[in-house]
Amino acid sequence: MKKLRAILCVSMGLLLSISAVSCKDSVQDSTSNSSEEMNSVNQTETDSTETIKQHKNADAVVMAYLTLKNTLMESETESSKKIARKLIIAFKEFDVKSFSFEEQNELKPILEDAIEQTTHISGSELVHQREHFVAVSEDVLELIAIAGTTKTLYQDFCPMYNDGKGAVWISETKAIKNPYFGAGNMLSCGSIQNVIN
Repeated sequence: MKKLRAILCVSMGLLLSISAVSCKDSVQDSTSNSSEEMNSVNQTETDSTETIKQHKNADAVVMAYLTLKNTLMESETESSKKIARKLIIAFKEFDVKSFSFEEQNELKPILEDAIEQTTHISGSELVHQREHFVAVSEDVLELIAIAGTTKTLYQDFCPMYNDGKGAVWISETKAIKNPYFGAGNMLSCGSIQNVIN
């Protein structure tokens, strides 16, 4: 009888040890899974925050760009100069740090060119403003392709501008209002090439 009790005690001890190890492993697996899930949630929140920052950066540029586009469409030389200065500030304040290393390397030359072209707009007359606006429009399109935007925009194309070579611009409306020719001179020349959202 004593032997049977001893065997039962040893058996129970072994079962309890195995159960404890199994529970410990289960707790570790659960803790590990919880940590991974928390890390995943934190990473998703970080990614979401970075995306919001990127969109805000781009949206500030887009708003100033659209205002400039509208003053050119209205053939307002002096207003275009003033708005161009605001667009230069938006380009300079565009924070590339929230982007990947590769994206930063793509964005920096886009921003440099955009600042240079917009600087020309801020100091020239209407014909030259429109010439430089072609490059600024292409720069803003490239910037949006990387940074995204919260706005629905339209990529428009005028086939007649630049001696028939054509030029793109970005608009906030479906209605074609051409900044390259302006009010009273082929204002509706062009078509929507692409919807950006």
